[in-house]
Amino acid sequence: MANTSERSPQNQWHALVLCCLCGLIVFSALLGYLAASRYATPAPSAGNPIDSALHQTCQVTKSRIPGEICAQWIAAHAANQSERWALGSLIVAPIGMIGTLFYARKTARIAADATIDTERALSLAKRNAESAERQVAITAEQTLRQLRAYVGIKAAMYHIAPHTHDGGASYGASIDFRNFGSTPAIDFRSNILINVLPYPITNCPAVGQMEGLTKILHPTMKTSSTISLSITPTAWSNIRAGTHCFFLTVAVEYVDHAGNTRTELTRFVTSADGPRGLPLNAATPLTFHSGEVDISW
Repeated sequence: MANTSERSPQNQWHALVLCCLCGLIVFSALLGYLAASRYATPAPSAGNPIDSALHQTCQVTKSRIPGEICAQWIAAHAANQSERWALGSLIVAPIGMIGTLFYARKTARIAADATIDTERALSLAKRNAESAERQVAITAEQTLRQLRAYVGIKAAMYHIAPHTHDGGASYGASIDFRNFGSTPAIDFRSNILINVLPYPITNCPAVGQMEGLTKILHPTMKTSSTISLSITPTAWSNIRAGTHCFFLTVAVEYVDHAGNTRTELTRFVTSADGPRGLPLNAATPLTFHSGEVDISW
């Protein structure tokens, strides 16, 4: 519909030019008719041998003069007819040339439009092909994400127990892992670190080498890891004063069904009163932010 609306003014212009050409042809025919009427040979009159000679075959007589005059008049009449035809041809020839140029231009315009339409079709086909390739890549990536293994933290608990005999404390943490994906996590292993760092924290400690035996963690399957740390009286005093804090780092590593090694790192920060101000000797749920990152062990 867009191409039709764009070309409708052109079609109207072509129709106008065609009407003008038809008018010129009719006008030239009228001119030819008027010229023929003006220079036409008059009808023969009775008793005129010359007029009679123009409309009949010259007869051979004893005298050559009438026959020669008859032949000359017939030749002159033929020349007159040829002149009229030549005049009509001169009038019609430019009109035919104009019409030929007009239709040649129109044909060239149609060919140019066809070339433009072909280029647009090729460009559209190329964009469609590129879009199809991107769609295939997106579908493959979505399928990979839906089928791969996702190992994350199901629950995290910590416990702080102050020492009455030396003024120190003990810190313990238990982490439950679960495979939330659709395929097994191969060669799964985890690493948990506890550090006492100045607060606010400016630099995160390195995780270090992954340790422990590897295992296969099937979908919906869970596993747990625990860690404990004995805190000196000085460190515990700094933690209670708010100048230091517990910094817990949890790292997991596994291989998905496509053979890609996945690593996830989660960090927890805990004060002496806990993240929610619960009693020190209570098992308190940790608040944490988890995300998958790339780590060089």
